[in-house]
Amino acid sequence: MARVDKSMGLKACEELCFRNCSCTGYTSADVNGTGRGCITWDGELIDTSLFLHGGQDLYIRVDAAELAQYSKKSKSFDHKRLVTIVASIAAMLFILPLVYWLAMKRRKGKTGRNKLPIRCTSSPFYQVPSRGNEINESGTNSDLQFFDLSTIVAATDFSLINKLGQGGFGMVYKGRLYNGQEIAVKRLSNNSRQGIEELKNEVKLIARLQHKNLVRLLGCCIQEDEKMLIYEYLPNKGMDSYIFDKARGSMVDWGKRFEIILGIVRGMMCLHQDSRLRIIHMDLKASNLLLDATMNPKKSDFGMAKIFAGDQIEANTVRVVGT
Repeated sequence: MARVDKSMGLKACEELCFRNCSCTGYTSADVNGTGRGCITWDGELIDTSLFLHGGQDLYIRVDAAELAQYSKKSKSFDHKRLVTIVASIAAMLFILPLVYWLAMKRRKGKTGRNKLPIRCTSSPFYQVPSRGNEINESGTNSDLQFFDLSTIVAATDFSLINKLGQGGFGMVYKGRLYNGQEIAVKRLSNNSRQGIEELKNEVKLIARLQHKNLVRLLGCCIQEDEKMLIYEYLPNKGMDSYIFDKARGSMVDWGKRFEIILGIVRGMMCLHQDSRLRIIHMDLKASNLLLDATMNPKKSDFGMAKIFAGDQIEANTVRVVGT
């Protein structure tokens, strides 16, 4: 049975229901939500309405034991849901790194199959290689580094701003490593007049030559379709930029020019006389004579160089090089 009292508010209606042990529920009599009026039910809930749109809250009196049991079930459900969520997150944290590791391993495997069988090695210039036309593949005690392609891309971006020049081997770019060291990157182009043999030759020779007037090779990058040599960066570029530029040429007096000439001669002595392997550069020109920050000259670009035995004085070639 339902009772209606229009003079009461919702709070007073609640207190009225609590004082009546037979009250099973209550609500506001005003369906517009003003909170005025009171409807209470004794026994079964009858005279209730189903609203298609909107509606109002109906407060039902529930047995304390039944309410406690419902609360317990609700907490148990929340606990199970929490355990499920935590387990799912833990599984994802385990699976995602595993998938990433497998993908990287697969990628490295493909990259390894595409790599050329070259090893960058370094040894004193006075040691004779075991096989004159091949690079030593021991790979031990090497001063040179293998650079990842991603490291070189980050250092140079291969942008026109960082382009230093272009030769038969390909483009040369300036770069900066994560530690701040500046480098010069020689990148073999697909349509280069030179190729992998010249790259091997340059790595083999420069890795064995240690001299203040020879450019220093820091390492190489042979990954996927890329073949690159990484050198120390020489900020004053080539001698051609001073010889053929009157403005820059006037910055170098004859005293400094004489020191540069002496440096070039010392480098030639290292190649032709001081080394047990006599090395002929084959492409010596002003653009291949680079100048460091103190205008100290260093020979570069050994891709066309030839190795002679100590007592050998001549050799034949069928290739035309240089400019």
